[in-house]
Amino acid sequence: MANESHPNVVSETPIRKWSRTSGEHPDTAQLVEEMNDVPNRLYRYRVANWILPVVMRTPLTPNQITVLHAVIGMTAGYFISRGTYQDFVIAFVLAELRMIFDCLDGVVARAKKMYSPLGRTVDEMGDMVGWVGIQVGAFWYLRTHHPEEHALLSLGALLSPAIMAVVYDYYKRKFASALTTATNGPADELVRKCVNYARDGGGFVARFGLFFDWLQLLLLAPRTRRNVLARVNKELGKSYDEADISAGEGEIAGIRAQASTPQFRTTLKLLSWITGDNAITVLNFGLLSGAVAATQKAVMIFGYGIMIFGAFACQRIIRAGIQSNAEQE
Repeated sequence: MANESHPNVVSETPIRKWSRTSGEHPDTAQLVEEMNDVPNRLYRYRVANWILPVVMRTPLTPNQITVLHAVIGMTAGYFISRGTYQDFVIAFVLAELRMIFDCLDGVVARAKKMYSPLGRTVDEMGDMVGWVGIQVGAFWYLRTHHPEEHALLSLGALLSPAIMAVVYDYYKRKFASALTTATNGPADELVRKCVNYARDGGGFVARFGLFFDWLQLLLLAPRTRRNVLARVNKELGKSYDEADISAGEGEIAGIRAQASTPQFRTTLKLLSWITGDNAITVLNFGLLSGAVAATQKAVMIFGYGIMIFGAFACQRIIRAGIQSNAEQE
């Protein structure tokens, strides 16, 4: 049977011709799917899509669903702080429900065509509030039962999914935009946010979104900073260096040059493990053991380990693509 008849096989030669500078890669949908973490792929998005028809008949907005899952996270934290095994089971159910609703807000945003950079920022804030609520509950529990290490465990586990989310969100948007439109999604969105903020100002949500996106850029692609600032200045009618505008274009061409290689698909599968949702899943199911301290340690070991390894792999595939693209030119 030919390779193209199997949905899980990516042929080394794309099904149709495509340009490395424009147009969508023929296997984009399948490749983007590879970047979704396993628990979300297996059941959370499936449940969210099952709920979607009901939500579509209501006036609920994606932002309202985000607020709801943040409240659910804080409620789960309350039950963790109580510390009985029955409370841990309730916290587990609430924590998993929070994750399903976290998937649902994005599903509803796409279905109702309400996706926007502002909505993504609200979602990030909702994720943060819900996760902090859970960790505050764990902190109070550990303070009583493990006073000698409660602060270190709580801080380390709190930051683990957050840092993973910074890395995962950046590379997922970068790879997806490169494959679909041959653009640099994170940089393009940051330029739009900076220009809108300079022209119209903004409140806390706008400033949080700028902070998060600049943090990603400075940590993972600091050389792109000059390109973003030059493009912002150009949009605002200020002076800029034309050389900075074209800086960084080689990365996108490099990603597209690697898109049909087995190494690229392997990198995308590894990227799916970097998402902070995986570390949160470790904590959620760890609650069923009742061993909160050991679970927090597992969150830290898994989170920081896979994040460092995955970020290195993503940078490696981008560098390999830049080198391959330069050789062909």
